[in-house]
Amino acid sequence: MALEQGQKMGKGIGFQVNLIICIGVAVMVGILVAFVGYRAYDELLTIGSRAQYNELEGRSQAILSRYERVQQTGEDLRERVLTLMAQPIETRSRVARETILRDAVLANADVVGVGTVFEPDAFDGQDAAHLDDPLSDGTGRVITYAARSGSDVSFEGAPTYSKEWYQKPKRTMKTNITEAYMDTVGGKQRRLVSVSVPILVDGQFVGVVVLDFSVSEIQEDLAKISTPDNIYILIDSTGNLVGHGTSPDTLMKNAFELMKSPEEEKKGAYGDTMYTVTRVSPTTGKDMVYIYHALKFPGTDSIWSIYSATEKSKFVSAARDMVIFAVVLAVIGIIALVLLLSVFVRRRLVVPIGDVSDTLARFADLDLDKSKSTAVLAHQYRTDEIGAMIGSLARMANSLRDMVGKINGASQSVAATSEELTATAQNTAHSATQVRDGIHGIAESARVQVNDTQTASDHTDEVLGLLSDNEKVMIALNEATDNIKKRQTEGAQILSDLMKKSTETADATGGRACRRGDERARGAHRRSECDDPVDLGADESARAERRDRGGACRRGGTRLCGCRRGDSQAGRAVARVYG
Repeated sequence: MALEQGQKMGKGIGFQVNLIICIGVAVMVGILVAFVGYRAYDELLTIGSRAQYNELEGRSQAILSRYERVQQTGEDLRERVLTLMAQPIETRSRVARETILRDAVLANADVVGVGTVFEPDAFDGQDAAHLDDPLSDGTGRVITYAARSGSDVSFEGAPTYSKEWYQKPKRTMKTNITEAYMDTVGGKQRRLVSVSVPILVDGQFVGVVVLDFSVSEIQEDLAKISTPDNIYILIDSTGNLVGHGTSPDTLMKNAFELMKSPEEEKKGAYGDTMYTVTRVSPTTGKDMVYIYHALKFPGTDSIWSIYSATEKSKFVSAARDMVIFAVVLAVIGIIALVLLLSVFVRRRLVVPIGDVSDTLARFADLDLDKSKSTAVLAHQYRTDEIGAMIGSLARMANSLRDMVGKINGASQSVAATSEELTATAQNTAHSATQVRDGIHGIAESARVQVNDTQTASDHTDEVLGLLSDNEKVMIALNEATDNIKKRQTEGAQILSDLMKKSTETADATGGRACRRGDERARGAHRRSECDDPVDLGADESARAERRDRGGACRRGGTRLCGCRRGDSQAGRAVARVYG
C-alpha cells in the first residue's frame, strides 16, 4: 500500500516537474525571442536612422558648398571694395565700383545679384552731389545693386537697407545669412537668400556687400531624390520650408506649425547631434521617422536644418521577418525539448523519488526491516544527488536502529535520575526558605541603622549651629576691645597736648598764682585718685613730678607759680578724661 502511494506521489511530482519545465522553457524562449526581436527592431531602427543621418550630412554639404562659393565671392568683392577705398577720398569712383559689381555677378553662376550699400558719405563723401542718381537714394547715399539679367547685368538701387540683411551685420560686425524670401530679380520672381558681408575700415563699420543666391534649385534637387516613403525637406532658422521633396505647395510655410511639433523637437532640429522622432505624417497618414540634421553656415550665427521623413517599416521590415522566423523555430524547439525532458525526468527523477518516498513512509511507521528496502538500494550506486541521497538514507536507517536500542537503555537511567532530581528539589526549597529569613533579618538591621544615622545627623546640625553663634559673639567682643583701645589712645594724646599747654602757661605766670595752682592741682589729683583708683602708678608719677616742679617754683619765684597753675589745669583735664 505504501509502495502504491509512493508511486502515485511520484507520478504527481513528475507531472508537476514536466509542467514547470515546459512553462519555464516556453517563457524563457518567449522572452529570448521578444528580446532578440526588440533588440533587432531597435537596432535596425537605430542603424537605419544613423545611415539616413549620414546621407543627410552629404545632402547638407551640397547646400553648404553653394553657400561657401557665394561667401567666397563676397569676400573677394569686399577686398576689391576696400582696395578702392584705400585711395584718397576725392579719387574714389562710383563707376569703378559698378565695374567691380558686374565682374562679381558674372564670375559666379550661383549669384543672381550683388550690391554694396554704404553709410552716409562713407564711400566718397559726395552724397550731396548725387541726389538725383538712380543708383542712390534721396540723400545721395550709395545703394547700388547689380542683378543678373540673362547673360548681362542690370543695375538698380537697393533702398531696403533698413532690413536685417543690412542692420544685423551693422550690429554684430559679422557675416549674416537671411531666411528665405521671395523677390523679383531681373524681372523674375525668385526664392532667394541674402548673404551680407560687413565692410570695416579701421574697425569701423562703413557698409555691407550683399549677395543674393537662389534656393529654387535646392527645391528641384530635393524633388529628384524624394520618394513617397522617403521625403527630404529643408527649413531655415525660423522653421519655414525652403525645400520639400513632395509638397512644393507648402514652401515658405512653417514646418513645425504644420506638424504641430513640441518645443523639444524645435530645439533638437538645430542641435549638434542627430535628433529623431516618430509620428504619423500629416500628409501621408503613415507612421514616419523624422531625422534632423543641423546645417550650420560657416562664419555666421545662422543655423538651418535638413531632415527626412521615412516610413518606419522601411527600417524595421527585416526585424519583423526575423522575429516571425524566430517564433516558429522556438515553437518547434520547445516541443522537442519538452518530450526529451519528460523522458529524462521520468527515468532519472520520478522513479527514484517514488522509491525513496516508500522507504520514508515505512520509517514513519517505525518499520526498519532491511529486507523491504531492496528497490531503493538499487539506486545507491548512482554518482549524482539521487545516489548520495539514497546512501544517506541507508546510513540514517542504521543510525535509527542503533538509536532505538540506546533509547531503551537510557530510559531506565532517566527514571533513576528523575528521583534524584526530586530529592534535590526538596532540599533546594528548604535552603531557599532559610535564605529568605536571613534576608529579612538583614533588612531589619539596615532599617535600624538608618534611623541611628539620621539622629546623629540631627545632633551634628545642632552643634554646628552653636559653633556659628559662638563665632558671632567672639567677633562682637573683638570689635568692643578694639574700640576701648582706640579710646585709650585718643585720651593719651589729649593728655599729652594739655601737658604741653600747662608748661607754656607756667612760664608766663607769677609765684602766687603758681602756689594757688599747685593747691588746686593737688585737690584735682585727690579727686582724680578718688574717681579713678585703677591707674595708681600714673598718679604716683604725677605727684613726683609736681613735687619736683614745686621745689623749682620755690627756687624760681614767679616761674614756679606758673608751673603750679599749669599743673592745676592739667589736673582738671585728667579729671575730665577719666571722669
